Amino acid sequence: MLTADGTTDFQKLQKAMFSSTRGGLCYFIFDIRYLDRFDLRPVLLEKRNTLLMRLQAHVPAWQPLRLSEHIVGNGVV
Repeated sequence: MLTADGTTDFQKLQKAMFSSTRGGLCYFIFDIRYLDRFDLRPVLLEKRNTLLMRLQAHVPAWQPLRLSEHIVGNGVV
């Protein structure tokens, strides 16, 4: 669930799942494995991410579809 400042809120998502309110829900994409019946799994992740960015550019802003930011490197342990 998105908050007013654009960050996500898991607790609000949990509450929305058990109520009739669905506003603010969106779907985050972080990878693409297939496109038009083509298997993209052998393609480098960075290239698949570039493809996702190009596809996302054609999605209308009102659609609840967001591209998750790609971070290169290891996360904090």
